[in-house]
Amino acid sequence: MLFSKPILKRVFTGTQIAAAAVCITGIGLVILSDALFPTGDKETTEGVNDSVTGDLLALIGSIVYALNNVLCEKYVQVDRIEYLGMLGLFATIWAGMEVAALESGEVGAFFTRGSEPECEGGSPGWLLGGYVISITLFYVRMTSFVQTSSAALLNVSLLTSDVYSLVWVVATSGHWPSWVYFVGTAFIFGGVGLYSYAEDAVEEEKERGSTVEEDGGDRREDRLKSDEELLGDKDRNRANY
Repeated sequence: MLFSKPILKRVFTGTQIAAAAVCITGIGLVILSDALFPTGDKETTEGVNDSVTGDLLALIGSIVYALNNVLCEKYVQVDRIEYLGMLGLFATIWAGMEVAALESGEVGAFFTRGSEPECEGGSPGWLLGGYVISITLFYVRMTSFVQTSSAALLNVSLLTSDVYSLVWVVATSGHWPSWVYFVGTAFIFGGVGLYSYAEDAVEEEKERGSTVEEDGGDRREDRLKSDEELLGDKDRNRANY
């Protein structure tokens, strides 16, 4: 929302601001749960610090990603296909440079360890191909979403994705987070629902305003036509006299 206001000149209602505040409260509670109620390897001071640091880094990353989504909304309104093309082109260039400079050894090892149990046969190629397909579909759908809705709604909705990490942690390690985590998650879901409701109300109000303007324009056109017809009748009457 902080990015949408200056970049997109978007005006937010009090309900939308309150919903965002509820989501931020939920994020704070999730971070607090890691600090106060460590589990497993987080029970040491070092583990807790690493966990909180990870949460803060994820928060910073989400802020930068939110800015990216706002810029996405701005440019897809001009040409969505061109935006996707430029995104894929420059992402490939930058990612290729990063891999060549920092991760060439790891990527090479990834494709040459096919004999290891955790990555048998042609798995590396399938994993990479699956990732490319999934990320492509994600950005195609994401740009379609922000074109018809808003980046602000997308950003608050993405906060709920933490549920998938919860499912993964529980399934792989058997560790359940504290009750504070679930309270924070409830706040996030509640804030997202409230924001979605508020945005729907704003869109309905815009549609009603557009309908009123169209009706007003139609009535003005009808009056102009009537005036033109009256003038035409008067001109014909003068001609007859």
